[in-house]
Order: sequence, then C-alpha cells, then structure tokens
Amino acid sequence: MAILDVVRLALRWKGTSLDTEVTRYINWSKSEMERAGVPHFVAVDDTNPLIEDCIVQGCLMNLSTDERIRE
Repeated sequence: MAILDVVRLALRWKGTSLDTEVTRYINWSKSEMERAGVPHFVAVDDTNPLIEDCIVQGCLMNLSTDERIRE
C-alpha cells in the first residue's frame, strides 16, 4: 500500500481532495527525520514499518482536528 493511502487510512479520510496537503506533510515528516539525524536513504524508505509509522504520526500531528493527538 502506498504511503499516501496509509496516511489517508490513518486520518480516516476517504476522498482525495486533500492529497496535495497530505503529500506536503509526508515530505515534511521525511525532512524532519533527516533533520533529527536519520540518514536520507532510511528516511525516504516508506516501506520500512518504523519509517511508515513516523510519517503517519507526523501527518496525524499536523492534520488531525483532535487536540489530544496534536499535543
């Protein structure tokens, strides 16, 4: 499953109208991992379950309307 589909599923979004914004936060999450010291070749490997979870959490943190997740 593509990372965009995984994030959409985690956000419980069915439509694709916000895919551009979701993609921006996917890329932001990868950049944040690199900034924190994760090597580039690891941060962009969204088939790695740990990296996938980090990307999902980054997107949830920025796109969720639930304040408990955002904190």
